[in-house]
Amino acid sequence: MSQTFQSEARTPDLRLGSLVADELGAIDDATEGTAVASKVLRLDANKDVAGVRNLGVTNLDAGRSGTAGSANVFPATASRGKLAALCANQDGNTTVTVTAMGMAQATAVNLPDPGAATSYLMQMSAENDRKMVDATPDEIDNACDVSARVQTMTASGAVTAGVQSLQLNNASATIAATIANANAHQGLFHVKAIAEPAGGQDHTVTLTAGTWNGSATVATFADINDALVVYFDSAGNGTVVVNVGTVAFTGP
Repeated sequence: MSQTFQSEARTPDLRLGSLVADELGAIDDATEGTAVASKVLRLDANKDVAGVRNLGVTNLDAGRSGTAGSANVFPATASRGKLAALCANQDGNTTVTVTAMGMAQATAVNLPDPGAATSYLMQMSAENDRKMVDATPDEIDNACDVSARVQTMTASGAVTAGVQSLQLNNASATIAATIANANAHQGLFHVKAIAEPAGGQDHTVTLTAGTWNGSATVATFADINDALVVYFDSAGNGTVVVNVGTVAFTGP
């Protein structure tokens, strides 16, 4: 008795284990050590891979215990250096954490050039130590630059705010100096006539706001070497500490 067998058409099974053809291609066409679009990442012999465009991770370790690591950030222009974040040996097996504190706005923190190969960031031990500098560049310059605290005048004009010592130096003509507000010269303020104008003329220093001695606003320097030391408080009210020679007060 003869039997007839009919073959059944079957779809080829392209799976190898749980992999399909596309997945095998992503592995087969991957380049060792270089990221290729739509391919898996294959490490080279040194366990390196380059060319990843964006990599999102929850935690990132650069190096491992006993092996130094670094995180390198490059600028937009080629061959213009890079930023390297490194870690030196700690005194103990501890972790140094750098945290961006809560800020009320988008903030760019810039590190200026310190002008030296090695520099250090100032640190504070408590949050309350953080203080904002509200002084203007001119105010900082006046506070730090000794020469900026002294002004020599040879003609009439305004006294620069922040000056602590004023010299009147013209032997042929009078100098009429004006101070906009005495509180811009808080503390000890000195004035001296370096030269006496000829013909019986006098130098004067007038306060637009504030007083020399509680009431007067004009100080007159009639002779050479007349000098005045006054203490101005925060309101611009002056107290005469020393009056050398014949400095006279008038006004308002």
